[in-house]
Amino acid sequence: MNNPLKAQKTNRLRAFTLIELLVVISIIVILSGLVIGVAGFVQQKAATTKAKAQFKLVEMALEEYKRDAGVLPSIYDKEGLSIYMMLFGDGVGEDGILSDEEAASPLVDGEPDLIGAGPGRAEVYLAELDPASNSQKMLKLRSSGEPVPVAVVDPWGKPWRFRSGADNNPMNPDFDIWSAGGDAKWDTDDDIKNW
Repeated sequence: MNNPLKAQKTNRLRAFTLIELLVVISIIVILSGLVIGVAGFVQQKAATTKAKAQFKLVEMALEEYKRDAGVLPSIYDKEGLSIYMMLFGDGVGEDGILSDEEAASPLVDGEPDLIGAGPGRAEVYLAELDPASNSQKMLKLRSSGEPVPVAVVDPWGKPWRFRSGADNNPMNPDFDIWSAGGDAKWDTDDDIKNW
């Protein structure tokens, strides 16, 4: 004896209503939005922490370079390449500055030149600037795959800026180094700078 009323009641208990499905989908969307938002915040925080660590590495290496060379060259650099030339030493002369003539030379090959540290030795102040490994992703390399950097960049892919010398009006007595931070806008709270 089949009771149609009992069968209909049983079917209602097994099925989801449209309202229940919409509630479940809404909860999933809200939770995924929270996860994505938190993940973005965590990534931004990690990039800021990495930028501060890179900043300290570069700052300490520049201090060491200045101690060895006696003075930093008078430079205002918007691409961070003078940082690369001083601290990794590719294609530079004794002055630590890459001229246009030197930049066009085939000697600029991504390897440190044999200068500054005595006979037959190159002085590498910051090994993280090695274009062959680029493990810290501090260098933006040429698109052709050549190990010659185009810029020394922060974790957001924007160039570190550097200035030294009285003619360039640094805020610090020795040198300034700075990054615009994650928003790529100057004079905001996320700027990383040494003044």
